[in-house]
Amino acid sequence: MLIPVNKTGKDKFRRGVMGFFDKVTGKEKRIRLINQEETAGLKDKQKSVKEELVFRHGGVRSVLQGEFVELRTKQREERTLLASRIMEFRQSQDRDVKRKSSLSQTFEKSAQKSDGNRGVDKKETRRTSRRNRTRDRSRDL
Repeated sequence: MLIPVNKTGKDKFRRGVMGFFDKVTGKEKRIRLINQEETAGLKDKQKSVKEELVFRHGGVRSVLQGEFVELRTKQREERTLLASRIMEFRQSQDRDVKRKSSLSQTFEKSAQKSDGNRGVDKKETRRTSRRNRTRDRSRDL
């Protein structure tokens, strides 16, 4: 013997002569009302499940949004710190360049003063350095 399986929706309606007999006796109308009640119950259940899902999602989303705000604030602070470090580095480079140029200017000025004090001509120093170079080359051979 087969155990009848619960039929759903339009499967509950019989076809053929028996279906016609159900219409005459009013059984079809009762089945239709039962189907409508079941459908309304399922819609209500789906609606409540959907509302619960949306509510849970809203709670999770608000927590995540709070984390996003914290992350954005932290990233903004890190970018500000990085920008200040870059600015400090560039300023230190500028200071080093200025210091080197002032040192070279000071050195040149002192060299000019010492050349002036000795009474040595620049042309004379060039000649002397050329002579020294040619002597060094001849020694190497």
